[in-house]
Amino acid sequence: MQTIHKLDGFTEIYFMVDKRKKGWITMPELRKYMEENDVDEKMFERWKTLFDPESTGRITLEKFCEVLGLQDEVINVQTAIQGNEMQDVHVIQTDMNTKMKLTICGLIDEGILIYQNDSKLAEFLKNELDKYFGKLWNVIIIYGRYWSRYCHETGYNFCFIKDDRIFLVYKIPDLE
Repeated sequence: MQTIHKLDGFTEIYFMVDKRKKGWITMPELRKYMEENDVDEKMFERWKTLFDPESTGRITLEKFCEVLGLQDEVINVQTAIQGNEMQDVHVIQTDMNTKMKLTICGLIDEGILIYQNDSKLAEFLKNELDKYFGKLWNVIIIYGRYWSRYCHETGYNFCFIKDDRIFLVYKIPDLE
């Protein structure tokens, strides 16, 4: 394993795509970045071959570092100073840890690229959260004013404004 002191081209692209430092990038996110920056289509195919040989649709930081022989702890420390990862999020109420909040914001960004309708976006978010953090998640997307009262499992509530939407994302306790 080598320690990096300067970001190389691959690493720079990875972190330009993974602005929220969620620990993975999706193929649609990578393609969008490469199109916006006039990167050759062959480079996209090379990334798929190198970093997503199983065609999962995602490139994880772990796999990225493994292929390049990098220590992900070193990369995480270097990128931690690259700005406020939740600059477009206004938190209303939360008791959730930062890593989980970043994951949720990353999933929202991913879902917005894939789904144009909020019903599908909410379904996508719920399914992904159930998969990553266990079942019983609720996702509510709101425009404008709202009032609410709800119960949630301690440590699993995140209510925030992102762009023009209000998101209530919380996990309910399993009563069984």
